[in-house]
Amino acid sequence: MSEQTSTVIKNHWKSDLLAGFSVALVAMPLALGVSIASDVPPLAGVMTSVIAGFLTTFYRGTSIGINGTSNGMIVITAGAMVSLADVGGPAFNAFPHVLGAFLVSGILMTLIGVLKLGRIGDMLPSSVIYGMLAAIGILIITSQVDDALGTVAAGKSFFKVFLALPQSLSNMNIIIFTIALCSFLFSMFYHKLPQRFFGVVPAPVWVLIGSIAVVIAVGFTSKDSVSLLGMNIEIGKKFLISLPGSIKESIVFCSFAKIHTLNFWMVVLSSTLILTIESLLSAKSVEKLDPYKRKTNLNKDMVGMGLSTVAASLIGALPVVTVILRSTVAINQGGRTKWVNFFHGLFILIFVLALSGLIQLVPLATLAGILIYTGYKLAAPKVFIEAYQKGWEQLLYLVATLFVTLYSSNLMIGLAFGICICFIIQLIKTEIHPKSFFQSIRTPQIDIAHRADNFHMIKVNGVLNFANSRRFFTELDNIKSTDRIGIDFAHARLIDSTVLENLYDFEYKYIRQGGKLEMIGMDNHRTSSSHPLAMHFLPPKKEVVLSRRQRELKELADSNGWEFKPEVNWFASNLQKFDFFNSRPIEYKNNFICGEYNKFDIKWEIADITFDEGAGLATEVFHTTTLLVYIPNPIPNFTLEREGFFNRFRELANHQDVNFGSHSSFSKKYLLHGPKVEPIKNFFNPRLLRFLEGQDIYHIESNGEALLIFKFGREAHTNQVQKMLTFTEQILENIDNKYLQTKEK
Repeated sequence: MSEQTSTVIKNHWKSDLLAGFSVALVAMPLALGVSIASDVPPLAGVMTSVIAGFLTTFYRGTSIGINGTSNGMIVITAGAMVSLADVGGPAFNAFPHVLGAFLVSGILMTLIGVLKLGRIGDMLPSSVIYGMLAAIGILIITSQVDDALGTVAAGKSFFKVFLALPQSLSNMNIIIFTIALCSFLFSMFYHKLPQRFFGVVPAPVWVLIGSIAVVIAVGFTSKDSVSLLGMNIEIGKKFLISLPGSIKESIVFCSFAKIHTLNFWMVVLSSTLILTIESLLSAKSVEKLDPYKRKTNLNKDMVGMGLSTVAASLIGALPVVTVILRSTVAINQGGRTKWVNFFHGLFILIFVLALSGLIQLVPLATLAGILIYTGYKLAAPKVFIEAYQKGWEQLLYLVATLFVTLYSSNLMIGLAFGICICFIIQLIKTEIHPKSFFQSIRTPQIDIAHRADNFHMIKVNGVLNFANSRRFFTELDNIKSTDRIGIDFAHARLIDSTVLENLYDFEYKYIRQGGKLEMIGMDNHRTSSSHPLAMHFLPPKKEVVLSRRQRELKELADSNGWEFKPEVNWFASNLQKFDFFNSRPIEYKNNFICGEYNKFDIKWEIADITFDEGAGLATEVFHTTTLLVYIPNPIPNFTLEREGFFNRFRELANHQDVNFGSHSSFSKKYLLHGPKVEPIKNFFNPRLLRFLEGQDIYHIESNGEALLIFKFGREAHTNQVQKMLTFTEQILENIDNKYLQTKEK
């Protein structure tokens, strides 16, 4: 073990151990659910997490990502179990053939990484990908209807299940349905529940605890039926998870007996596609959440996932990918290094060995409720709304891909159809001859000029879309992260949404690493939406109509001589320097009010912020109103927030809480932490401590240059805005003058 590795483990092992335990609690029910929904042995997905912990940890491209089985593979695996089954034979005997196809997929993923094709996912239209993921979400829901209702499956296709739904509902088992419904609703509304109590453990754990309590109370293990409301309702062990006697019994060896068939290679191609897309999307999302801003090596990540998938296929486990939901839990629980992934695999192995009896008390309906929520997240109304916000054509791509995928029950057909629609719409929008259009795609006109002062100008002509953007981004990747880049789109006939989405992701990371990037020449392009990621071909001209809240904010600003701007700003760079937003990507900010504390000659800015907690499937969107106050002299970096049980639990691993013995009520009320204790204690003088003890609790954070103040998850009304401004002015009055530049009276 290297000295550097030893130091990392020593510095972070406590926080990584606690985060790994939390991730394992989330991963265990999800892994079981994916296996059961895929019609494979229950421990197949669990063994994937163990392999991911013990193997993938040591070779991959992400620093903090958590690896395991993918929800998207439910559709692929369940379909493969049918298509690779012997004629007239049971579907479950097809698992060895499916494992053989997954092993070949792992080899292909490894080759993608070795050949440095890690950006291959960027060459697919993002709206088509979201349409395919939405279809996967609906198919996941479809696959769980029978377990959620306690009925016999009407089939696996969406339309068969949909047409049989009235009959399934009339025959449903009310106890089983209630368990599934409660699991779904609790998962959906978990983030709205009081986090001081429910936030102690993740939502899936609460669901398991509640469902096991119901199983014990009703007597599932000792009875076959129970009377309720005059009805005799069937219960029993058949509605519970059933595990083999040992892990050894779950080992299944792969078979290549079907390698000569078309169905085998269709499974290989579709699984490679889904695994590659999910791995790349998750890896890029984790990079945004990483509080240490570490860069992801997509090619290395593909090699790691590919090799791990090969190993998993050899012993009967499902393929390995980077999983965004578990990665989000890891980061939110204080995990900081790759060892979180190792500990999560270790804890899952311990759970299987030590808690097998308890796991077998979990109802299948509970896992169905969790998976239905997972499917809902993939196909939620928000997905369609966000697509429409980028332009009607993006919604068309998404919906077309979704319906063709559901109709054909084939992800490859849905993907191909969505791509064709993209080409057709773009051809119409450019209004150029088809031959010229496709020639422009084959040979994109990208000119780059390098100057001696580390400035690079890239000029784009013709069409730049998802299919031909690889060279463009390769040029960007080859530029040093501390240089300046200018991109001129003045002569580009079309820049599609996928390119812009990837370009803004690149810009976000590039700026965080110290570089500068500017895009010019887009003023004369038209779009079907004011969203910056809309496909560009001429500028929009829309009259701004203020909402009721915006009118109230404008009246408040006008009456006080402040400046109000309702425009959306998609680049909240001044907020990215705060720790709170290090792992919470900001979507946009708007409704700015700018003013000044005249007494101190200090400027401030009020803004509504929309930000994400988590990414991808795990994304929860929050809205809040922040106050940013620019302090003229350096102040210590710190974060001041409510002292709660969950925060105390998290701080056990870090020992960061700054306490004041003479102000015990302050220390009980607030959690105060930062990199340097003594400067923080000097900043929080007795006068400031007494003031804060008697005030409402705000989140107050310093990045050394400014103060960020807000109440989490709440947009402020005009009176609350005024209250927040007064509160902050009183803070300034109570801090030492050495931090301020006061006006001479």
